Amino acid sequence: MPKKIRKSILAGQITLFVLGMFLILIAIDIGHRKSQLRWYEWYTGPEPFLVFILGIVCIIGAILLFSVVRYEVKEKKPEHVCPNCGQKVLEGSKFCNNCGHEIK
Repeated sequence: MPKKIRKSILAGQITLFVLGMFLILIAIDIGHRKSQLRWYEWYTGPEPFLVFILGIVCIIGAILLFSVVRYEVKEKKPEHVCPNCGQKVLEGSKFCNNCGHEIK
């Protein structure tokens, strides 16, 4: 994976994690403020549970991005094939095991 892509994925991962932590802290603050209201006061903000869940989703997204950064696609080595008979040839062989044709 190219370094540019890896860095941008890492930046997205950090952003999601920080956003998730921020949302969880906001949910805790909303819950605290909501609990201090008197019985005749109305609360008109977002539900703390939904904000908390959104924060958890962001953190899970950051964890999933971590697995994307760690996963690297291994490039397959080109298979060596005999130009004469089409049989697979071991890497480094000078002659085909099937027909004896010289491999360049």
